[in-house]
Amino acid sequence: MSFAVPANISTSGLSLLAALFSAAGFAVGVLNVVLNLVSCAVLRGATELGVLSMDQLHALTVMSMKLRTQAAGIGLVFFVLDCLLAGLLIWKIRTTA
Repeated sequence: MSFAVPANISTSGLSLLAALFSAAGFAVGVLNVVLNLVSCAVLRGATELGVLSMDQLHALTVMSMKLRTQAAGIGLVFFVLDCLLAGLLIWKIRTTA
C-alpha cells in the first residue's frame, strides 16, 4: 500500500512542525490547568472580597469552565496533528531506509 506524499518534504521540516504542534498543545494544556484553578479560586475565596455579587461569581465560574472545555478541544486538535506528523515521519523514514 502506498500513499502519495510529496518527495520534497524534508524530515527536519516535518519534525520541526511536529515539535511546534507539541509545544502548542502543551501551552493549551497549561492554559486548561490555569482556567481550572481560576474557577476553583473564584468559588473558594472571592466571596470574601465583596466586589462581585454571588450571581456574578457563579457566572464567572461557568464562563471559566466553558473556556476550559474549549481549550481542551483545541488541545486535542494539536495533539492529533502532532500524532499525524509523527506517524508521517515514521512512515517516511521507513520507506526511505
